[in-house]
Amino acid sequence: MAIGLKQKGPLGFTIAGNGAHTYDTDGNFASLEAQLGSGANNITAHAGGGQGSATPLTTAYNRVTTVATAADSVLLGATTNGPQPPTVVRNDAATNSLNVFPSTGDAINNLAANAAFAVPAGKSAIFFCVAAGQWITVLSA
Repeated sequence: MAIGLKQKGPLGFTIAGNGAHTYDTDGNFASLEAQLGSGANNITAHAGGGQGSATPLTTAYNRVTTVATAADSVLLGATTNGPQPPTVVRNDAATNSLNVFPSTGDAINNLAANAAFAVPAGKSAIFFCVAAGQWITVLSA
């Protein structure tokens, strides 16, 4: 199967293969949802940070556009059922780093339980649940 990418407007693209799917940065993930999961756009991180009041991430693909101060926060879902599909977090804030917290009692990489993983402005991270209570990440360059 051949797959081709074609630019669609200034920030979108079309994936062509067995069927064509269109993705744009306005949160229009519906055409990909059946294959890749749901998405959320224009998420505002919780001002002031912290795990207990962090903005919950409820979709597979998450574009955070408002990180008003460094360390504002979002919260990953619980890992109590063990391995699950990855969660993608994009920090599209202009300058501030975003803190991504695990659910209470969970850990990210080799950080302590409940510790935040920082996603710098303009970067993306993919969070993989490998076992109940444990996330690992891939951070974009």
